[in-house]
Amino acid sequence: AGLLPEAEPFDGSVAAYSEERVKRTLVRNLWFRLFKSEADEALESTLLSYYTWGGVCVLGDTLHALTLGKLLDPVEVIRKNVYEGAVATQVGQDVLQSGRAEGFSEQDAVALLMQLVDGFMFAGLLGTGHLVTHTLARIWGDPHTYLPMWRKDRASFLLESARLDPPVASVTAVV
Repeated sequence: AGLLPEAEPFDGSVAAYSEERVKRTLVRNLWFRLFKSEADEALESTLLSYYTWGGVCVLGDTLHALTLGKLLDPVEVIRKNVYEGAVATQVGQDVLQSGRAEGFSEQDAVALLMQLVDGFMFAGLLGTGHLVTHTLARIWGDPHTYLPMWRKDRASFLLESARLDPPVASVTAVV
């Protein structure tokens, strides 16, 4: 429901799992759900690179000052490219238009869309990616125990996985 046509349901088996495949599926489907369009290959690649670089955003001003902001340079390139992808969608245009209709300056309307892009990448990609990959690792760490639980009640299994290994606390634990 709402997934791209080529997305395959995950049956919980180790054979169907690779972290790269899961992240690629998340990128495709989260982008499609939020922006109502398919990401092209270049945008998909850029979004996948956020899994590598996005976590540096939480390292704090002191570390970024000590590294002369060099850790943030790749993140800024990613943000710019993803913003360009977002603004090319009808949803992106609608967000800009909503800001303008509220009396936002053009700069503030752009900032509004950038906030949506940042939230999408940080919470959507990093948070969801953490929850999904760690839940899958739990399942195939002990498939005899966890696979029947997954198959019985997927929503409850995910909620319990989030309770045991919260995505947000895990991302910010590097600080």
